Amino acid sequence: LSIGEVQQDLVDHNVKVVSIALGLDADPAIEELALATGGKSFYIDDSSGPGNFNDAFSGSLTYQPPDVVGNRNFVIFQQDWKDAKKDDVIRAFFDIDISIGRDVSFAVEVKTPKHGDCAEFINILIVEPENIDTIEEDFSCSTSNFGVYKYGFKSLAAEGRWAFKLTLHEDYEAVSVKVESKSRSSSTDPIMSRCWIAAGAQSLNTDVDVKIAVVAEVSQGSRPVLGATVVAEVEKPSGPPLVMELSDNGSGADKIKNDGTYSRYFAHYSGTGRYS
Repeated sequence: LSIGEVQQDLVDHNVKVVSIALGLDADPAIEELALATGGKSFYIDDSSGPGNFNDAFSGSLTYQPPDVVGNRNFVIFQQDWKDAKKDDVIRAFFDIDISIGRDVSFAVEVKTPKHGDCAEFINILIVEPENIDTIEEDFSCSTSNFGVYKYGFKSLAAEGRWAFKLTLHEDYEAVSVKVESKSRSSSTDPIMSRCWIAAGAQSLNTDVDVKIAVVAEVSQGSRPVLGATVVAEVEKPSGPPLVMELSDNGSGADKIKNDGTYSRYFAHYSGTGRYS
């Protein structure tokens, strides 16, 4: 059976479909099926690292019965580095704000070119805010640990900006870092964001520029968060991602000032393809 032949049956039985499109050759019908059933659709580029797969699989749990907020893990940082080379040094940071910091976990996932064991170790250094303390370990990937290193913080993580450094001693197809945390208190909601692209009535199946809006909603529980700095990254069918800062000032793409919804027009769309 084709997707079109089963779509109406799924809609009639209120089945929500979550689809994952792998690569540019993926059938667009699987995304249309997710839209028709009220589900979600994810796109993963052929050259994507582990992070995008993790996002998709985590998002596929949207319609499962939710856990209480105090027990849920939230992703606070995730990034992939593709085609990482021997002697590369990866540096980045993540922020712990006043709403998170309990049961923080720091995970590194690597893929070797032959998808086997690592020949050399990775040196991992994590630095607390204000350089108060450091965590340093060596990790060597293998089939037994699935190429995943994970460090769990034993106490509440200090508020502020944490830095980390990965020193590589061999080539990797991809290196991915993911940091998760629970809310700082089991009775406190973390600050959360939800983002999407709004195209309105415009058709994106065109070779000319159209104007779409990138929108993010920032909230803590049921309360909007005002005065936040919100930066969006738009992945395009080709070329590097576009990074833009969103505003909640009631002008341009933003309809209402100070409502916790931040937006900005993206007017550099041209050609067809998947944008996320």
